[in-house]
Amino acid sequence: MSVTEHDRRQLHDALSASLGADVAGTLMSMLPPTGWADVATRRDLEANELLVRRDLELFGAGLREELHTFAASFRGETATLSAELRGEMTALALQLRGEMAELRSEVQQEIGSLRSEVQQEIGSLRSEVQQEIGALRSEMQQEIGSLRSEMQQEIGALRSEMQQEIAGLRAEMHSALRAQMVTFLGANAVLVTAAVGLAQLLV
Repeated sequence: MSVTEHDRRQLHDALSASLGADVAGTLMSMLPPTGWADVATRRDLEANELLVRRDLELFGAGLREELHTFAASFRGETATLSAELRGEMTALALQLRGEMAELRSEVQQEIGSLRSEVQQEIGSLRSEVQQEIGALRSEMQQEIGSLRSEMQQEIGALRSEMQQEIAGLRAEMHSALRAQMVTFLGANAVLVTAAVGLAQLLV
């Protein structure tokens, strides 16, 4: 005989009326929610445990087999992927070598063109510098020639002035020597006259 929810409610009301609401709640909480036929026994739990273990063993065996199959498939796919990667890397290496060879050729061409342009620029610059140096040398020679002419003129004028100064100094020296000689000769004449007179007196 199964106990319905209506029966449980009537039992609760009767217990509440005779024992009180708290005691009725406690007693109702200790009863199973369904009939005793639906409550599992220890034998049921042991049988269920055996079934669960068997299911787990079957599941483990299936899982191992699937893992083994997956590992074998993964190894095959890995080998295939490795071979594909090696092929792609080889193709990429060849492509890179080709591109590097083309780049090296282009760089060498650019370097050759740049060297030619630089040599032309250097040649043009050398020509311009030589022209500038030639023009500067000509200007310096003209300046040196003009300076030499001016110095020679200055030296000639200075020589003339010095010669005039020396001639005037020489004339002044001659005049002074002449005057001194005249004075000296006059003094000598007086001395001679005095000596003659003295000699006459002594005689």
